[in-house]
Amino acid sequence: MKKVFLLAISLALFQVFSFCEKHTNVILLEAPQNIPFNVWKNELKEKGIILTHAFPPAGGLVVSEDDIILELYELEDFLGTKIYYESPSGEEEKRLKSTTEGNIL
Repeated sequence: MKKVFLLAISLALFQVFSFCEKHTNVILLEAPQNIPFNVWKNELKEKGIILTHAFPPAGGLVVSEDDIILELYELEDFLGTKIYYESPSGEEEKRLKSTTEGNIL
């Protein structure tokens, strides 16, 4: 049932993004484990980065037509956030998929 639900959400998001005329950036943010999720999310918000889709406690997606890459670089050093501009692969993918929330993320 979860797989069907995730597939439906993925297809719905794909449909929305495929009809957008502007170039859209979809960036995956993996939340650090040493900070409570809501604190992390508020820290992002203070820096002007709002999660479009949140999957506590694993992380979330930022969907933006703006180029926010420079703002994201600070997050790696300041908050310990892992940033993926493309789908993670290898060991990172295995680690993320080892939890339910990470698998959804």
